[in-house]
Amino acid sequence: MKNLYIVESPLQALCALEVSLDKDKTNEENFIIIKLSNGDRKKNDNQILDILNQRKWSKKKIIVGLKIRNVVTNNFFQRRVLDSIRNDFYDDIDNLYLGEFRSIFMHLAKVAVEADNVFIMDDGAASINTINRYIKNNKYYPHDNFLPKNKIKKIVFRLIYKKYINKFLLDKPAVLLTAFHSKDEKNIKRIYFKESQKKINTFSKKDKNLVFYFGSKYSEANIISLEYEIEFLTEVKKFYGDKNLVYFPHRDESEEKLKVISEDIGFKLSFTNSIAELYIMQCDKSPQEVAGAYTSVLNNVNVIFPEITCRAFKLDSKRIDPSRLNIIESVYSFYKSTGINIQEL
Repeated sequence: MKNLYIVESPLQALCALEVSLDKDKTNEENFIIIKLSNGDRKKNDNQILDILNQRKWSKKKIIVGLKIRNVVTNNFFQRRVLDSIRNDFYDDIDNLYLGEFRSIFMHLAKVAVEADNVFIMDDGAASINTINRYIKNNKYYPHDNFLPKNKIKKIVFRLIYKKYINKFLLDKPAVLLTAFHSKDEKNIKRIYFKESQKKINTFSKKDKNLVFYFGSKYSEANIISLEYEIEFLTEVKKFYGDKNLVYFPHRDESEEKLKVISEDIGFKLSFTNSIAELYIMQCDKSPQEVAGAYTSVLNNVNVIFPEITCRAFKLDSKRIDPSRLNIIESVYSFYKSTGINIQEL
């Protein structure tokens, strides 16, 4: 059997690692295509490579984005990449694993490869929306956001990607591999990261006074205001009192915010090139508790390390961007259903 994985984020890379390690049991071939940035997200790129370097791949192809930020130029570049993928893998792959459901490129690659079976890998809490909005409605690509809304851009898009806009293949059923679902269902399969843990895990002791808090780009992405995020984190710090509380910044958090978190609130910052899941696997000592707001880390740690307590601090719904509120609330509801502690401040 031949398996092809296409990834563009660290968590997608971890899923690809997990699935491929399981495939090794039956001596299958595992090919990987890695989409990296144009150099403006070096930490993200390094995390992807760090994870995927945990194993040897049958074939590895790295795609580096263009530095020119021009819609037409980027689309022609992506078209050339699709042509390259088609030349290398067309009609020669049994199982195709796509890393990002929201990425139009991923679905065009599905047409380019025409694999026997298609899987979509987890990319965090966004999978909950993917399940509810698409998979449970038998929609296997983002049909409502696939084409540009602008009439001219839509025409240009159709001309550039004409070869790869095949509704029959886009509609082909796919299986979502996710840690953000409580059980296996039709076209949804739960992933547990057990193979990755067996290969990488090194910690042997638990520090009962140690808490890892994982941040994210909440204010940077305008989900909440910076003022509220600082207020929120101040209350988190008070909640833990004298605990050894270590804050792990997200790769896209601003230096301005981190300076306030460290100097004014008093968090101990820890910078690592590894994603949270991989970092915890490699720790000499595990924390007693892992915490955050609604970061995907909480669910993944809850799945991989059930012996570690997980706590989700609830953001005030009145202070969340209304356009994001339903998705965020659905994440908290899912967390509660899996036994993660939901903490009001």
